[in-house]
Amino acid sequence: MFHKMFRKMIPLSLLLISLIMATAACQPIQPVNAAAPDSKAVVQGFYEGVVNQHHPERLKDIFTADMVDHELGTGPFIKDTELFAAMPDMHIKVNQWVIEGNMVAANVTVTGTHKGALAGVPPTNAQITWSQMDIWRIQDGKIAEVWHNFPTKDILQQVGYQLVPPAK
Repeated sequence: MFHKMFRKMIPLSLLLISLIMATAACQPIQPVNAAAPDSKAVVQGFYEGVVNQHHPERLKDIFTADMVDHELGTGPFIKDTELFAAMPDMHIKVNQWVIEGNMVAANVTVTGTHKGALAGVPPTNAQITWSQMDIWRIQDGKIAEVWHNFPTKDILQQVGYQLVPPAK
């Protein structure tokens, strides 16, 4: 008799376990760090507000006073303000975001038209495109540091800059 009763309980138990597991699977995923969306919004403010909407005067509102730019590329250093002047139609498209706490990484594609001098090269009206990785550290709602693999040589070659190998 115990075996008969036990056999009837097994399907009921399996059904109950299945319902519990299905209910648990439907629970919303909680963010690991509540600060992450705010950090992304700060970086988006740079890409959209400063670059894509062409408001370089907003840099002071987005960067800390002592913001550090860690240039990981090679070649002559080009400042953001120089790029804005050289490519007034510059646009950044974010291809991928990775956010963890106050750190934000973005894989981006940058496009623009060479309409102003860039590293001594007069305007060529050439279309310029490059991709880069940016890693941003956010502090108190502002960008405190950025690391990026800025492809200076590639950009300069696209506007006709001739790279000269060192003398032997």
